[in-house]
Amino acid sequence: MNSLFSLARSYGGLLVVVLVPCVAHGADIFERVQGQWGWLDDKAMSCAAHPHVITFVDANARARFEMKAPSIKSVAGGYFYQVLSHDKKSITMRLESETGRSKNGELVTWILMLKDSDTYAWRRDDWPAGKTTGKIVRCDRANI
Repeated sequence: MNSLFSLARSYGGLLVVVLVPCVAHGADIFERVQGQWGWLDDKAMSCAAHPHVITFVDANARARFEMKAPSIKSVAGGYFYQVLSHDKKSITMRLESETGRSKNGELVTWILMLKDSDTYAWRRDDWPAGKTTGKIVRCDRANI
């Protein structure tokens, strides 16, 4: 979370205030999303069976979703997404090999919505408000 740190000094009656933005460790959305993840309600894509690793490359312009081996729902090596925009809790992306189209004919755009530090879900920009995929959880010893 961004906050301001104020430093004030008095020089011969003159008050100087310097405002320096501070970012809490891990507050950057890209840093928080990087890691190993698995689907909570899909055993075939779970942390135990087939997790994915998210990293960001090219100065956060691209996201890589890497899998150890292909499955029914993934290709060998994984996928790359083009990052279109982001805010504190979401990253809007388009799959680089996307062929799916929305009802209005536009290429599908996906929004990774970070629910908390250990959970995210996907949302398409053309889905009704509130509709998301199932939960995807950060993999650790507790859920492998």
